[in-house]
Amino acid sequence: MDIPIKALVTCQGKECGKTVCVIVNPCSNELTHVVVEDNAFPYQKRIVQVEMVRGSNPKSIQLSCSKKELLQMENFVEHHYIPAENTFGVFPIKHKIYIPFSEYSNDVADVTRERVPEGGIAFHPGTLIEATDGKVGQVNEFLVDPASEHITHLVMKEGHFWHKKEIAIPASVIDRVENDVVRLKISKTELESFPSMESLMERNPS
Repeated sequence: MDIPIKALVTCQGKECGKTVCVIVNPCSNELTHVVVEDNAFPYQKRIVQVEMVRGSNPKSIQLSCSKKELLQMENFVEHHYIPAENTFGVFPIKHKIYIPFSEYSNDVADVTRERVPEGGIAFHPGTLIEATDGKVGQVNEFLVDPASEHITHLVMKEGHFWHKKEIAIPASVIDRVENDVVRLKISKTELESFPSMESLMERNPS
């Protein structure tokens, strides 16, 4: 099963949003949740259990729930409105907002925090991948065993816009994930021996 990041999401056949990140348990390599930004204002991001994914391809994910059910799922992002002068070193500031008659002198910051389920790590589009001797690319999608829901490969995008290449990296060569970077156990030279996504799909058409 192919779980892409930044892909179209449908709910019972109807377009309902897009994926903005996935949640992975780094100890078991199990993909536990996908985060879906719904396509209705105010475009909230929802945490969806991977069991709700009924099908997928490199460009889209199909959910078994209805759009109404999606809109009732837990929000992924928490918002906190606090005096702007108190935000330094606390949370990243998304933006400042102006609130008339505010007790905080009309200068309030919207600070946000992601509600990642306990024990999980959030992978966003463009998460970096590093070999033992430097950066090699970015995470583009995941290949998941539909029976165990464990990740079998990371799909890495490398190269420039006009010459992109996707490489399927076995989960077994992942050393650790820290500071939004996937660190591998192997070098750039060793990485060259892994198949492209296209050739992997040709070997395993199912």
